[in-house]
Amino acid sequence: MVKTDKKAPKKTGSNILEQANMVHALAYIPYGVWAIAMFFLALSDKNKAMHHIKYSGIIAVAAILGHVLLNGSFIGWLIFPAYIAGSAYLGWKAYNGEEVTIELLDSVEEKIEGAVKKK
Repeated sequence: MVKTDKKAPKKTGSNILEQANMVHALAYIPYGVWAIAMFFLALSDKNKAMHHIKYSGIIAVAAILGHVLLNGSFIGWLIFPAYIAGSAYLGWKAYNGEEVTIELLDSVEEKIEGAVKKK
């Protein structure tokens, strides 16, 4: 399930790259192109932005793999709209300043970080 903690939005600064919530929301634009750009260009907290970037990347990889593996089936065609809707939902939550945590993605993120640190 998605757990959210309501917090006041951090909409400080006049530049879009200075607004932490906008940067976090833009990380969820499909297939991670904006996520990578936001990490390098944003003037906000890099650790919080990296959390959203990792979520976006994990969801994008899962959507691509699901679409490739289930290509031609009805479920394969439903993956892209579900991915867009899920990304929009998480982006909206990030824009509103809510802490977005998904237990499944957290466990995948920890396994990836553990594998990277072992090398």
